[in-house]
Amino acid sequence: MTPPPREPASERSRILLVEADAGDAELVQLWLRSARETRYDIWHVETLGDAEGCLAKEEFELALVDLALPDAPGPWAVESLLERHPELPVIVFSSFSESEVGARLLSQGARDHLIKGQMSGDTLIRAMRHGVEYGRLARELSAARGRVADSSSDRSELVAELAQELRTPIHTVLGMADLLLETELTKEQEGYVRSFLRASESLLGRVDGLLGRDASGGELAGERTLPPGGVLPAAGPEMGGDGSLRILVVDDSAEPREATAEVLRGAGYLVETAADGCAAEAMFRDGDFEVVLMDIQMPERNGLKATRVIRYFEAEAGRPPVPILALTGSESPEDIRACLDAGCDDHLVKPVRPEALLAAVSRHAPKHRGRLLRVDGASLEEIELYLHERHNDLAGLRFALEAGDLDSVRTVAHALEISGLSQGFAELAELGRTLQAAANDDDLPGLGRGVSDLADFLREVKIVVG
Repeated sequence: MTPPPREPASERSRILLVEADAGDAELVQLWLRSARETRYDIWHVETLGDAEGCLAKEEFELALVDLALPDAPGPWAVESLLERHPELPVIVFSSFSESEVGARLLSQGARDHLIKGQMSGDTLIRAMRHGVEYGRLARELSAARGRVADSSSDRSELVAELAQELRTPIHTVLGMADLLLETELTKEQEGYVRSFLRASESLLGRVDGLLGRDASGGELAGERTLPPGGVLPAAGPEMGGDGSLRILVVDDSAEPREATAEVLRGAGYLVETAADGCAAEAMFRDGDFEVVLMDIQMPERNGLKATRVIRYFEAEAGRPPVPILALTGSESPEDIRACLDAGCDDHLVKPVRPEALLAAVSRHAPKHRGRLLRVDGASLEEIELYLHERHNDLAGLRFALEAGDLDSVRTVAHALEISGLSQGFAELAELGRTLQAAANDDDLPGLGRGVSDLADFLREVKIVVG
């Protein structure tokens, strides 16, 4: 281990460099020493074992990790580092140019994946600057969460502080990223923009956790539903040759299991069902599912155990984690935390409204292939005009949110709900309702999440005739 010379910590960022190749290590350090805006203290080690020893004794603001270390080659080693140190921003660099490698690392929590031979000093320093800033904001949120636990009376003041200091710049990043993705970008540029989107959405999720909001967006039970036939899923993620997303529904009760499957099949998804956790594990091993809906309260093998087995199988097989959405009748914080700790990505309270179910599936489904919207030729022009007008709604919502004009947010959101129902866009109608409820509760994180979901929908939807 090569520690840096001691200098005032307040003037420098402490960086852990994990690189076995002496030439590459020297090049990285040369780049960092030439940085103008930030000065770096660089601790250099050559193995993952030495890195763990360093992390046990020292605190770092960011780690730069090579993917081909002598004691830990391959993505799994970095994934284990991220799992043990989730609070540490990690940037990975390697000679692998395959997009699947970068996507896997980013899904596990890496802040960026840079390719040797293609990255420059400016590229590395820019990525590090964003990573260090992400870590700083994450630490501030963690400290803020502690303040909330210590004194609930400070909650309203803390919400206002977060709204001003965190959410506005995050929304600015999201808005700029949306605009950039609509322009002509190289693959590398698009990768950077999408990494900014993921980082911003992750921070929004941390804010939601700080405010005590569950990942499903609030109350899901006891609200009104659309009449039979009123749920017309206008769009679904396009997966596979036939444009269908493959979903596994797990529930030991036949009636809710089939009701959930019917809603999803009506949305154009390919759905298979399992009546218990053991069957779900076997089907998952043999199938190719993109989303799993997992009932938690089941005899013998419950949903928590089944989820852990699926996550273990994914890790052993080197497969990227599939979104698992927990279905329970409990809203207690302890039960929600148990689901998330087991490996679930979301928590939905039964009975789940059809619109909320479809919105949750759409929110967590892989989005890199877009959303497929099938229409007949006669309605093509009408649908295109309708979606174009929703871009105006998105711009109006962002402007009103930044200005703190919640009355305008409610007006636009109500119009979105009504138009979504009349045009058969159940997900847009649900977003309109969610935004209205968030505006009524002065729920800034909920508003930000709703606007982000609307932007995702409009950016990803693809129209085909037939």
